[in-house]
Amino acid sequence: MHSLATGERYEMSPADCELHFMSFAFDGSHEGWMHPLIYGASVLIRDDSLWSPEFTYEQMHRYGVTVGVFPPVYLQQLAVHAERDGNPPAVRVYCFGGDAVPQASYDLAWRVLRPKYIFNGYGPTETVVTPLIWKAKAGDPCDAAYAPIGNIVGNRSAYVADANLNLLPVGVAGELYLGGLGVARGYLDRPGLTAERFIPDPYSTTGARLYRSGDLTRYRTDGLVEYVGRVDHQVKVRGFRIELGEIEARLLEQDPVLEVAVIAQPGPSGQQLVGYIVPVDAEVALSNERQAQLRESIKARLRESLPDYMVPTYLLFLEALPLTPNGKLDRKSLPKVDAQLMQQTYVAPQNDLEQQIAAIWADVLKLEQVGVTDNFFELGGDSIISIQVVSRARQAGIRFTPKDLFQHQTVQGLATVAEQGEGGLQVDQGPVRGQMPLLPIQQWFFDTPVPERHHWNQSVLLKPLKPLSAEALQQGLQALLEHHDGLRLKFVEEGAAWVATYAPLGQVTAAPLAAMQADALLWLADDATEDSLQALCDTAQRSLDLQQGPLLRAVLFTLRDGTQRLLLAIHHLVVDGVSWRVLLEDLHQALVQQAAGQTIKLPAKTSSSQAWAGQLQAYARSAALQQELGYWQAQLQDVDSGLPCDRATDQVVIKDARSVSTELDPSYTQRLLQDAPAAYRTQINDLLLTALARVITRWTGDSSALVQLEGHGREELFDSIDLSRTVGWFTSVFPVKLTPQPALADSIKLIKEQLRAVPNKGIGFGALRYLGTKRRNRPSRHWRCHASPSTIWASSMAASMSRMPGLPPAPKPRVPIKAPRLRWATG
Repeated sequence: MHSLATGERYEMSPADCELHFMSFAFDGSHEGWMHPLIYGASVLIRDDSLWSPEFTYEQMHRYGVTVGVFPPVYLQQLAVHAERDGNPPAVRVYCFGGDAVPQASYDLAWRVLRPKYIFNGYGPTETVVTPLIWKAKAGDPCDAAYAPIGNIVGNRSAYVADANLNLLPVGVAGELYLGGLGVARGYLDRPGLTAERFIPDPYSTTGARLYRSGDLTRYRTDGLVEYVGRVDHQVKVRGFRIELGEIEARLLEQDPVLEVAVIAQPGPSGQQLVGYIVPVDAEVALSNERQAQLRESIKARLRESLPDYMVPTYLLFLEALPLTPNGKLDRKSLPKVDAQLMQQTYVAPQNDLEQQIAAIWADVLKLEQVGVTDNFFELGGDSIISIQVVSRARQAGIRFTPKDLFQHQTVQGLATVAEQGEGGLQVDQGPVRGQMPLLPIQQWFFDTPVPERHHWNQSVLLKPLKPLSAEALQQGLQALLEHHDGLRLKFVEEGAAWVATYAPLGQVTAAPLAAMQADALLWLADDATEDSLQALCDTAQRSLDLQQGPLLRAVLFTLRDGTQRLLLAIHHLVVDGVSWRVLLEDLHQALVQQAAGQTIKLPAKTSSSQAWAGQLQAYARSAALQQELGYWQAQLQDVDSGLPCDRATDQVVIKDARSVSTELDPSYTQRLLQDAPAAYRTQINDLLLTALARVITRWTGDSSALVQLEGHGREELFDSIDLSRTVGWFTSVFPVKLTPQPALADSIKLIKEQLRAVPNKGIGFGALRYLGTKRRNRPSRHWRCHASPSTIWASSMAASMSRMPGLPPAPKPRVPIKAPRLRWATG
């Protein structure tokens, strides 16, 4: 029955000659001699040797072969040979058999070999060779990563179902179950395996059975079955289930790639993907330099269509893929990646530019050395640190943007887009004057009911290791005030609105703390004690005045034991986390230059907050930003933002808050900041927010958690703006609806995708909410969230300060930096 049916599909006749290429040990080989003979055709039988493409063509020409059945890898080699040397035989039917057929191989066979039909035969031994066949004529598209495996042959059945035997709709992938005539009775002397693979057929007559093929397939709308991959070729890498065949298909789409295989191999951090490539240009496999160039270009193309965790960690170039005697790919014979190569190896910079960039990374990330192939984010970098890297590079005369760093995450890649020397954006270095439109985060501050607006600060307490004179500190603070215009801002209430104005530049004066002289930026406190520090710092924190200024207060404490402490308190309206790094580095530089008898000279100014605010107002009215409105409205819908509590109230104030502190040891911190992000291709916030969302949804019983997130807000929206060294409060605040999954790995993946879906890192929400022209085109001003995590990396800030050997951080007393009666706001 089967041979008659297949012969009919092949349109066999006495005029045909079929090449019997397969080994007789292969089950499909018996079909290859039976159906031609039944229809009176002749058969050319290959001997036990593996024929070269040249010899195969020679025999096909000699004996007039009209039908040829080959494994996909070998048929591709035949097509490549014909494309290079020409003169393919006039074959009526080529058939792929024994393995999945990538689209690239299918297209190449049509283009070069030009048969009347191309067949793709599919079938396990347990169901008598080929229960499904696809018969394609010229012009029939593949339309998938792999060629379809066709429809049933003879009196058979084929179901695509899930593990519970629920039939799946068209287009949904599931395991292929085969039934009807031809299903084997089982495995000899293996009852357990027989019971696992051969199961009762619930869709047929009593006693009928199905064979579980282990192949992932789906039905197409035209009735053909499409091959997706092997169930056992699905591997878990970094917690994600991956189909290796999908990666192979994407690789084969690239012009330089001739043949490919992808496997998962154990590495230091778990399973790692290894890709084996036979390049079109055979000389690539002989040149390390060309391999490196091609490797990076191939990976870059893959990242355009695949998530990072599906991009092979290593790509190895081979002259040919290993084959079995049947001509099938021999995955077991693929060379293993050397264990040392599986580890991060140090690759030294090759030129001065790479050397400078690597040194900046090492300094900012506190590493001994950075190789040119190391990944910035796997080393512990993040978006905030990227701004610091950009700023440090500019000081060294190297120009690139944070966006460049996100797109080129290695020193080697970044060096290709970095520019050196004069040029780039020119910013007026004179003092900024006049008024400044309020930024969205400042609007949020004034829109929030705050009883003591003057007391909303950020501060640091430093411990000078050498005696610090009041005169030197005055000069250093004067340099900061002249250079960073944002420190001169004042905020005045005019009617129902607040207005920001730049105060004239004055001289920094010093006065005793006891005098409480408001216009003196520097206060001096002698004969202080460790016990009195808290009260004295509290006095300084409460001394800032939004309308009169200054919004910076410095206090130099001289303790009875002769040591000193330096408090810097700045109102949050004019400072953020990025600003602190800039200010502390500049103050340190000013003090060092004075000690060396030099004139204070700080790096060039970047764009002012005033310029940014003006551009942002125009952006808020743009059509491009209006397209984000639907996204933000969706975030605020269908989420109950309340948390279960004993006494629901909106009057939660800061003085009633209680904090719980925990500290992670260096090993755990390393795993959280570097190891886990490298394994999951995530950033630290993805992991922390996944944990938070899972906890909140368990607590509330809801499927989603509405979380208020913060970003640094210094996004690259405008070519004419550079905020890398600008002091101000640029924070973006925005809501995100997070929906975790039952499995932790699935939660990480989904929440990572939800966070990546936030447009322009959330800056548009505040612009629409506060700067939009029409109320109906704004997200609601009144919204609440489940949680408002402000992720402040104290260790990162401490790392920045610890690089200033003369001014390390001191243990800070617990002093309120915000008014105790302030309500706890969540949006």
